[in-house]
Amino acid sequence: MKRGALVLVTGLLFGATVGSGVSQAFMRTYNFCNKANHKVEVAYGYEPAGSTNTQTKGWRNVNSCQCVTLFSEDVRATEVYVYVRKPNTALEDSISDGRAPLCVKSGKFRAGPANKSQKRCTEWGGKWVNYLQRNAEKDVHSTNFGSGGNCRD
Repeated sequence: MKRGALVLVTGLLFGATVGSGVSQAFMRTYNFCNKANHKVEVAYGYEPAGSTNTQTKGWRNVNSCQCVTLFSEDVRATEVYVYVRKPNTALEDSISDGRAPLCVKSGKFRAGPANKSQKRCTEWGGKWVNYLQRNAEKDVHSTNFGSGGNCRD
């Protein structure tokens, strides 16, 4: 085979792989542990396999010294986002000090396309806030929130 033909075949194979839209999925279980001395509410986000959007969901109540599994499923990316606040506080009163902007809403919610921009979020009735971003590198990943207080491991 001539060198030019080899490059063409390699390029076609590479283009078919990239252009196919097939993305690898990773099974992840993500746990959130509240080590603070008070109850918190958690909204969280991730990219489910087969989706083109970061999905955010809320709210999960997590008592002091309690761990909960926020999700266990196939994801497209290992980035996970959490937004933590004290119960019955304003949406923008986060205690998690994040820098990843995503959408949140009062009450039970699930947002997908609303996470594409601040405009789409506010049109949906949500608030554009900064989530804390974590990289769930392992199959089972846990985030400890808070200083530990009176919690035992």
